[in-house]
Amino acid sequence: MGGDGGRAQILDALALLRESRIVHCDLKPENILLKSLDSGALKVIDYGSACFENRPVYSYIQSRFYRSPEVRTLRETTSAATSVFC
Repeated sequence: MGGDGGRAQILDALALLRESRIVHCDLKPENILLKSLDSGALKVIDYGSACFENRPVYSYIQSRFYRSPEVRTLRETTSAATSVFC
């Protein structure tokens, strides 16, 4: 996994989502899994609430305790920034 505790892998995953204009909508520790004990590779899961940027599928996004300030105030709900706030 390296000395960064997997941060680089998570940031790479977020960068790929941003390039693809996909907003995860429910990124939280429970949705980041260890792919294998041997490799230390991480995997981002649970794309059930995901949508394309600025094209929401649901009006309710993000788990309550992990909601970004933008979502709490209903100002912004489907930009890439909402996936980064954890």
